[in-house]
Amino acid sequence: MLFLLALNKAFNLRSEFEAGIRALAKAENWYDRRQPVQFALAIVLPFVLALLTGAFLATKGRSFVRCHPLALAGWVLLLLYLSLRQTQEWKPVLPWLSSIRYYDWRSALEAAGMLMVVLAALIAHPSSPSRPPPPTMS
Repeated sequence: MLFLLALNKAFNLRSEFEAGIRALAKAENWYDRRQPVQFALAIVLPFVLALLTGAFLATKGRSFVRCHPLALAGWVLLLLYLSLRQTQEWKPVLPWLSSIRYYDWRSALEAAGMLMVVLAALIAHPSSPSRPPPPTMS
């Protein structure tokens, strides 16, 4: 996920994808009726993905979450950032984003999430040693 975020930042892929989808919508004559599609992609899809991620963390990822709470907090911040970033595509939510001054603190939210994930990786202890300890003589 961090790699994809870095690629997006480096090459500004978001605007390229937006231009491509906009051209497709205009070519297929549904650009003027795009609000329902924007709602589905900006609100419904991230919500469903967040539910699936939560279900995975509650079941299969439980031991990882217990051992790496800093990583979990970082991923939650990154998912919050991505969710808020995606909701700005749905135009009716823009006044709400402006009222919470989202544009003033969104970069800090993203940076804090990435920093927490990186710190969690740096301080993580391996769950099992890579090689068995040498035998001791008694």
